[in-house]
Amino acid sequence: MLNMEKKFKEPDPEYRSAPFWSWNDDLEDKYLRHQLDEMKKGGMAGGFMHSRAGLITPYLSKKWMRRVRNMVNHAKKIGIPIYLYDEDRWPSGFASGIVTKNKKYAMKALKITRLHGNKWKFESITIPPTEWFNNCGYLDTLSHEAVKEFIKSTYVTYKKVVGDEFNKTIPAIFTDEPNCLAFWQLPDKGNIYLPWTDGMEKIFKQRYGYELLENFISERFGYKNCRKRNSI
Repeated sequence: MLNMEKKFKEPDPEYRSAPFWSWNDDLEDKYLRHQLDEMKKGGMAGGFMHSRAGLITPYLSKKWMRRVRNMVNHAKKIGIPIYLYDEDRWPSGFASGIVTKNKKYAMKALKITRLHGNKWKFESITIPPTEWFNNCGYLDTLSHEAVKEFIKSTYVTYKKVVGDEFNKTIPAIFTDEPNCLAFWQLPDKGNIYLPWTDGMEKIFKQRYGYELLENFISERFGYKNCRKRNSI
């Protein structure tokens, strides 16, 4: 009973809170160490090093990585875990624009326009860049190649710098809301937009044995056996 009571009063790190630790402004080690010390004093099990709006230190830069390395070392010294966060703000995937400045890796959508009657037009588009994604686009999360580039830009980079503490001082990496529907910046609300990626028709036919777009508009929309008007 005494041991249980002690554990309840002083729980192991996995039972303590670990908040999002907002990293913004021009990051300096002395302030970050102080904040980490205060977290420990407050009974927290470290925090997630989370880039937030207002960041001046370039995300994933050499300076950023030095700060990460130094805070991992400090967390280890004071005996608490510390966590990585895999994006500049959110959602995870665009690596602050490092990946999606190459439009090949930017999110795609299938734009569906009703022309008249049961005539429809299908068009593959690339979601335009926005300020939130640092004037780039979001990631094409349906593309193996694009996701591989994101992993390389972020996870491989962190592994090189602090991988020696994975599953030790660093128990986990937080990924935040990766998705295939980041379409909110599209101004045109009169059409239908659905998740898409290059080669989707080919992949679909290989998997299911029939043409996707030729059978796309179904009874669910009130049209039977609707043929595509335009190919993508």
